[in-house]
Amino acid sequence: MARVLLVHWKQEEAEPLVERLREWGHEAAWRGMRQGKEKKVHSARRHGAEIVVFDLARMPVYSKYHAELIRKTKSTAHIPFVFVGGQEEKVARLRALYPDETFT
Repeated sequence: MARVLLVHWKQEEAEPLVERLREWGHEAAWRGMRQGKEKKVHSARRHGAEIVVFDLARMPVYSKYHAELIRKTKSTAHIPFVFVGGQEEKVARLRALYPDETFT
């Protein structure tokens, strides 16, 4: 299966999602906040991510920020994105920025 990096704001909410991805056979990691400090252990390049999943349920601006960083970096610009959830008005802005990516 794929190496998936999940971008999610909150550790307690991200951990079950990462576990679900692992149950589906993916090698999964997450990037987000841990006890008020950004977790920098896994970046898309360092993890060797083949796909990046952004959970837009909480802090979609955080996902937008990381999507921009990933796209601006030569070594990770090719990685496909999947945006999951979020409020339609906020998701619409991301759709305009990333029209070729997957939204669900």
